Amino acid sequence: MKNYLLLFSSLVAAFQVSAQSISVPEPEFLHGYIHLTSDSTFNALPKERGEFKKHESKLSKFAKIGSAVAGAAGAVGAGMMGLGGSVGTVVAGARTITTAASVSSAVGTLDLLSGMEGMDIVFSGKESSYTVSANEPMRFIVREADNLTDPLDIMRVVQLKKGKKDRKIRWMNLSSSLLGGEEATKKGYLQFSGEKYGESSYLITIPQGQLEEGEYGIIIGNEANATVIPVATFSVR
Repeated sequence: MKNYLLLFSSLVAAFQVSAQSISVPEPEFLHGYIHLTSDSTFNALPKERGEFKKHESKLSKFAKIGSAVAGAAGAVGAGMMGLGGSVGTVVAGARTITTAASVSSAVGTLDLLSGMEGMDIVFSGKESSYTVSANEPMRFIVREADNLTDPLDIMRVVQLKKGKKDRKIRWMNLSSSLLGGEEATKKGYLQFSGEKYGESSYLITIPQGQLEEGEYGIIIGNEANATVIPVATFSVR
């Protein structure tokens, strides 16, 4: 309980850093991400294409894939298997995401990824090309079609699991009310706050103490399509 109160206090303090003190332009293009290095300076974040792939546990790495499963995977794309073993479910989920992803700022757009529950979002390479230091609350500006939706309904800040050749996060359709809790943090989903910035952007703040050394990404649900999702990435050193 004490740790939760400290986290809540840190979040409130971070949120109180008003967007009115910031004097940088909104990102030039839709779905642009910038990292605020001060109230008046910034750097653009790189965007990487994460691929949806079947989740691999330590056990599954040693398991053999049957010919029937392999055939089904080929029919819908190897990266789209793993949703309860149902090809129909995979295809339906893909169609839902492909259609709905074009609708910007709809309430609960992270629900568009519900069909990908339990799958891995995988990025090639061991680390992001952009490195930051976590000595203070981390602030980002993200441009959307508009800023009428609660950013907690459309965004997630995640810590990526680093491998020898890639980084990944297992997609979990977590409620925003669980962010900051022990279980969500353990799974790689971090607490953050968000407020309107400019005409169509959001100011996203990650409280000090949330970030440790590692790899991270900012996910917007309505950017996903049937097989990939663009994610802004950064490394903390």
